[in-house]
Parts: sequence; structure tokens; C-alpha cells
Amino acid sequence: MKTNMLVTSALVAILCFAAITTAAFVSKDKGQNQTKDGLVLTDLWKRYTAADKADRPKEMMAVLDAIVSKAKAERLHYDFYTAASQKVVVAGNRDWKQRDEYSAWLDKEVDEYAEPIVTFHHNLSKESPASLTDFVIVNKARLQAARNGAFYGDGLDNLWTGMVKDDYEYTLWVLSVIKRSEKAMSLLNEYVGDSYPKAAYLEYRRMVDKDYKRNDDGRAERIAAARLFAEKYAGRAMSLYGKAIVLRGQFDSLSGISESSAALREAQRPAVSVAEPVEATYKILYRDCKSAEKERLSYSKGIDKEIAGKMNDFKLLMESLDRKE
Repeated sequence: MKTNMLVTSALVAILCFAAITTAAFVSKDKGQNQTKDGLVLTDLWKRYTAADKADRPKEMMAVLDAIVSKAKAERLHYDFYTAASQKVVVAGNRDWKQRDEYSAWLDKEVDEYAEPIVTFHHNLSKESPASLTDFVIVNKARLQAARNGAFYGDGLDNLWTGMVKDDYEYTLWVLSVIKRSEKAMSLLNEYVGDSYPKAAYLEYRRMVDKDYKRNDDGRAERIAAARLFAEKYAGRAMSLYGKAIVLRGQFDSLSGISESSAALREAQRPAVSVAEPVEATYKILYRDCKSAEKERLSYSKGIDKEIAGKMNDFKLLMESLDRKE
């Protein structure tokens, strides 16, 4: 590493540094025979694709009608919602004035279909977290009785949604992590208990999603919390998420971001000493990143391997520190 690295080059590196990764929980989904994207009525979807490529909107609508009808009869939730939603798109492309009409039609179809995961997915961007949480509570029994993995996404990493047990748990994760509903998070905490890595990831989300003050004291509090998290889960891959926050905080400080803050320096001790020249401290940070990366690679079995395999934070930091002028 070049010893006379400039602070300005590190500032540029910040812009390239990726955000802390989400946890990676992996298992296989169980369900009907389906395509990779979760659709079951493959022959009809092939007909739709052919009509789309040939730019025949009337035929596209006819095939979508057939899919909706068959999916409703066979309770194929993902085929139903995908086809019904696509009808709104196709109709709107043909005549934008029809979009509102078909959107209202879709709302009615979803209400009549009355499948909790479909209704939840459809209303996710329309209703408040409080309203959605109440909906989940009312439909808890039905959501617990099903696992419709094709719907799992909505901003969540697909490598950990594989560990979700049922639709109820999934909806709580979405409301907790994406919508930041405290009520949903409490319900989820009760539902997953102390099982690893779910409980650890939920604790991590509580930590990173906390509304810290936007000043040096707030940043110091966040780094201190991350350090405690890493210590709590020492020896498990989830500890790497705490270490990534700590090392990123040190990187930002050395790059001239709030490095004069006494509170921030206190949170970062003893790894960063203000008495040392900046260049020497960069070397210490590089050493710590290298150590964390070595630990990441040491997780070679089970779920810890999957979690560690999704992280590239330490490697990116080392590349930033290695960057020459």
C-alpha cells in the first residue's frame, strides 16, 4: 500500500464503497412444479410471450384472460396475480386512458380472489405499515398455513428469504425491514425466538435502522453499537456485519469525515489513535480489514458460509485503501 496515500483519494473511494450487505439465509422452496420465476401455466405463458414478441396486443389480452381464468380455478396465486397485473400494463400501453379503469378492475379481482399473500403484495405500496400489520394479524392463521415463495422479494435478499418458514413470517420481515414497523418487528421477534441466524439478523436490523442523530455523537453511538454486536456474535458469521460498520466508520473518519470529534474517536478506540499520523493509521485499518476478510473466508460450513459468502465489504475497503493516486 502506498504510504503517502492522500485523504482525497480515500474520499473518492467512499463513493464507490458498497452498502453493508443484508444477511444471506438459504434453503430450498417447496411447492408446485413451476418455472424459475414461479409461474406454473408455462404453455399459456409461452403463448403470451410469442404474442408479445409479435406485437399483437389483442392476442396478448386474450391469453392473459385465459391465464387469469385458469389460475383462479386452480388457485395458482402467482400466475393469477402476474397475469392480472400484466393486463393493466398491456391495456395502458394500448390506451393510457384505460389504465385507471383496469387498475380498478385489478383491485376488485384481488379482493374477490381473497388470498392473503396476494392481497398483501398488492397493497404493499398502497397502505400504511400499521394497516398492513393489522391485516397480517387478522389473517395470521391462513398466512401460517401457506408458503408462497414466488411472492418473496419486495426488496428483501432472495438468499435469506429461502429460510422463511411461511407467508406470515415473510410478511412480518417485509413490514419490519422494509416498512420499519415496530409492531411487526415485535411480532417477528416473538415468532423467530432466539433461532440463529434469524434472531441475530433481526437484532442487526434494529441496530442499523435506529434513528441516530445526524452528528458526530450519533455516528459514535452507531459504531459503538456495531462493536457490541460483533462481540456478541464472535465466532459466527453474523459478527462480520458489526465489524463492517466499525471499519467503515474508521475509514470515513480517516477520510476527513468528522475526524475531529472526540466522541467518534472514543467509539473507535483502540484501533484508531489520533496521535498516529494518518498514513500509519491507514496501515492499521488495512491490517484490520485484512484480518476481517481472513475471518470471513474461514467460515466454510453451513449457514455461516452462506452469510459470509454474500459479503464483500472488507475486500472493497482494502481495494479502496490500495488505490494509488
